Amino acid sequence: MEKEIKIKTKDNHIIYGTLNTSAKKKTKKLIIFVPGLGGSQHSHMFYNAARFFTQKGIATYRMDLYSGGEKARILHKTTLKMHAQDISRAVQYFKKKYKYVYLVGHSLGGLAILQADISGISGIVLWDPSHKSVVAPYWKKQKYNRSLKACLATWGMTFLLGKRMRNEVIEKMDSNDRIADVHVPLKIISAGKGVLKNSNKEYFKYANEPKKLVTLVQADHNFTAWGVLDDLFKETLVWIQKY
Repeated sequence: MEKEIKIKTKDNHIIYGTLNTSAKKKTKKLIIFVPGLGGSQHSHMFYNAARFFTQKGIATYRMDLYSGGEKARILHKTTLKMHAQDISRAVQYFKKKYKYVYLVGHSLGGLAILQADISGISGIVLWDPSHKSVVAPYWKKQKYNRSLKACLATWGMTFLLGKRMRNEVIEKMDSNDRIADVHVPLKIISAGKGVLKNSNKEYFKYANEPKKLVTLVQADHNFTAWGVLDDLFKETLVWIQKY
């Protein structure tokens, strides 16, 4: 079963997302999926994850951090702090409906999760999460465009990156301190062919128990290699079922 869920924020925005549940049985478990920079609830990994996990009897909510919906946030006007607040709001909304809520974030979505209020969360899985040591040097090179009031960030396509978010990561962020503050079961799934392998190990070093680091050797950062999504979902499921 699929249903659009709109969640109001305290600052008069709307979080858009899709709830997928099994039609066969009720569940006490829900996974909230958080996309990375430029990603959305419709990204291939989340779309396929919804089908995989509902077949395992686990509900999923694929949230957008920005979208074209009415009162939705706009990428270049957002910050990681706003993303974290919206994640916290989604958690608050679903904790009233599910006994066990888990957060799964990809790339910059993982970094946003580390800023969120995770009280009451049963576990976290980070899919090749962004780290300041990798993101900040690249973002420093992006010049501010006064007419657009944003920085141009290019990864195959160009994104308008807000100056506040750029400065937030470069000047204020400490990824290792953030993960050291997490006290729920944490699993990091690293992409073996990505650029974040070393920073994932750094994350793991500072993380608290229970924790686990798994590397999918054939995976790129977006987990597009043939068959890799199956491994990604299976590794995630192990953690969700354990905790």
